[in-house]
Amino acid sequence: YAEMLTLATALLADLKFELATYFGTLIDQAIHFSETMLNDRYLIRTYLTPGEDRLTENGLRVRKLYGRLVALVDELRAIRKTKADS
Repeated sequence: YAEMLTLATALLADLKFELATYFGTLIDQAIHFSETMLNDRYLIRTYLTPGEDRLTENGLRVRKLYGRLVALVDELRAIRKTKADS
C-alpha cells in the first residue's frame, strides 16, 4: 500500500496542472481511480481506523500518504471545477 500511494501521489502531483489543462477525460479517470484507492476497505481498516499509537512506522507512512492523496484529489476536483466554470 505504501508503494501504491507513493506512486499515485507522485504522479498526480507532477501532472495535476497538465491533466486539467489539456486532458479533461484523463482528470476524470484520475479522480475515479484515486477514489477507488482511497475507498479500499483493507487500507481504511488497517491504517486509518486504529490510533496512531497502534501503527508501525510503515503504517504511519501509509496514513500520511493517504492524507496527501486525499488533498491531491481535492485539488484535482477544484481544478476541474474551475475549468468547467471558465
